[in-house]
Order: sequence, then C-alpha cells, then structure tokens
Amino acid sequence: MRITPIITAVLSLGVAGAFLAAPANADAPPSTPPSAGAVAPATGTATPAPAPISAPAPAPTPTAGAAPTTSPAPATTSKYLFDDEFDGTTVDTSKWGIVDRGGDASNNEAQCYIPGNVSEADGYLQITSKVDSSCKGYKYTSGMVQWKDFNLTYGTIEIRARQAGGKGSWPAQWLLGADCQAATMTSDENFGGCDWPNPGSDEVDIAEFKSSGPTVNWQNVISGDSGFKTCKPNVSDASENWHVYTLTWHAKTLVWKVDGKTTCTQTEAVPTQPMFLIINNAMGGDGGGAIDGSDFPQTMQVDYVRVSRL
Repeated sequence: MRITPIITAVLSLGVAGAFLAAPANADAPPSTPPSAGAVAPATGTATPAPAPISAPAPAPTPTAGAAPTTSPAPATTSKYLFDDEFDGTTVDTSKWGIVDRGGDASNNEAQCYIPGNVSEADGYLQITSKVDSSCKGYKYTSGMVQWKDFNLTYGTIEIRARQAGGKGSWPAQWLLGADCQAATMTSDENFGGCDWPNPGSDEVDIAEFKSSGPTVNWQNVISGDSGFKTCKPNVSDASENWHVYTLTWHAKTLVWKVDGKTTCTQTEAVPTQPMFLIINNAMGGDGGGAIDGSDFPQTMQVDYVRVSRL
C-alpha cells in the first residue's frame, strides 16, 4: 500500500506493535488414567487365607441405556490461528481496531477514515467510500480496519473479498510490521516506533488495486532498502467479482495465490518479524489517482479472513 520513496518512508504510515503469542498446543494426549479396579496395597501383617477355587463368574449383562466408560477425548485446537467469518451484526472489536483519522499523508490520500463507514451485515465486513465533507479538510470519507492485537510471523492468510470500484479507489488487504501496530490507529504518519519500511515496519501487499484499475492486482513486498518487489497478475474485474486472495509466508519465501492459482513468488526481502493485517479503501493520492465523485459511493465486501499455521 505504501508507495512513498524510501528516503521519506520514515514519515509515512504509522503503527506500533502488539504481540500475541500463538495459542498453546492443545493436542497433547491426556495422561493415562489409573486401571479400573486398582486397589491400594494393604497395611499390617495378617496372614492371607488361601484363595478358593471356583468357576469363573459369567460376564455381567450390560444395563440398558448405560453410558460406556471411556476416557475423555483430548481437547483439540482450532484449525485457524485467527478467523472471522463476519456472520454477526457488528464488527468484533475484540479482533479489529476501527480507524478514526485522516488518510495517510505521505500517500497524499484524499479521504479520512471514519468508523461510521465500517459495518458488518449480511455475512460480510463492509467498507464504504463516498463523497462526504464531514471530516474537516477532506471531501471524501472511507473506512479502515486492522487487527487489534493479533499479529503473526509465518503462516497462510486467506481473504475472500469483492473490492471497491470507482475511479480513484485504492482498495487493499495488506500486512505491516508490528512495530507499527499501535500508532496506525491514530496517526497518519510514522510515529510511535514505526519506521517504514525497515524490518519490523516492513510491508507485504496481499491484494492491492490502484489507478491501473480493478483487473490488475499489485502483489508487493518491501523491506529495508529492497525497494518494491512486485508482481501484477490480471484478474477478472475485482470490483464486480469475488476472489480468494491467499498469501503463504515462509521464512525465506512469499507465495501469492488468487482463487487457488499461484500468481507470484518472492524469495528476496522476505520479512522475518511479526506483521498485522490492514483492510482499507483509500481514495485518490499517489495510488488511486484522479477521483470521479460521480462513481461513489462504493463498498468493499469481505466474506472472511482466515489465518492458518504452515
């Protein structure tokens, strides 16, 4: 999402990290229970009587309806490290921070972000962008959410989305280094420990659509002095069609997929520190280009966000 030259990037997007450890492994088998009928050793010195010899007793007849006596099944861990299916009626603010601030100044964005443009309804996260001068100094408003506390190092992120359209839209689902996680909630610049695009504040764009239109998906990584490493696969109009965007992040490789098909692989500038997810639709600026107000309002819809272990 960031396109400012590196020499000025220290003053761009802001966010400072919060870390959440992956859940403890709950797959360990339970300890073996004591054998049924085990008896504690007796004490004292009584002489045992000889055991009588008798025919074996017949097996007991099971009681109708009696529950079998089995060891409890071991607890299982969720398939996902993070999962939101957006099936509720309000955004889950234990998972997501809803941004309320101006657009990123270093990108010359034309909108401000307001919580009122973010909703959850009909099974989707919905982010609306529109002509709106309710923010002082802006002609447009839009929406942005980010992981509130969760971040990860390595894993697979899968997002099903229909992007916002309209001339001037700049929709994206992207990762930013966790050193930026706190500050980006309130700052439109790199404050509070964020040092874009250096390690800990670097960037990976899972899906990004700029002024080149809704059929060109920019898949980028930038870390340190790497510059942007970019693939630009074509997709059917992302503002009219649903697509599944997937990033698999290994220690030395980034692999992007669209609808299950590999579209980009990068082995340079691969981040090694925790990152968090941002979902937003910027307007205008260096990435969105000229805005045609008559094309708005526009709404991005996200069906789900799922994060799994490698």
